[in-house]
Amino acid sequence: MALLDPGLQAERTAIAWTRTAACCLANGVLFIPRYLRDRTDVTVLLLVGVAFALTAATFVTARRRRRALARPEPPRPAPAWPLATLAAGNAVFGVLFLLDLLAQQP
Repeated sequence: MALLDPGLQAERTAIAWTRTAACCLANGVLFIPRYLRDRTDVTVLLLVGVAFALTAATFVTARRRRRALARPEPPRPAPAWPLATLAAGNAVFGVLFLLDLLAQQP
């Protein structure tokens, strides 16, 4: 049985978290032009804010997890609350996005 290289696990985790944060950031950036066109739409501003908050939370969670995996001792299981918070935030973002799309229907 081959031993796993803990350095590769930490690297894969860092790449996955970075990719997730980049997706959250891209979602927020995609709404900025809509907000600049119509500054009276509070929903768009809320979507941008939620997306950027998710990005910041993802970066913080990623940094903590990367540090935990970089330690020489085996990492403890990750707490569930950061992932639950990010999942709930993404659910809120999805609902707001759908409401915004429905509001645009003629």
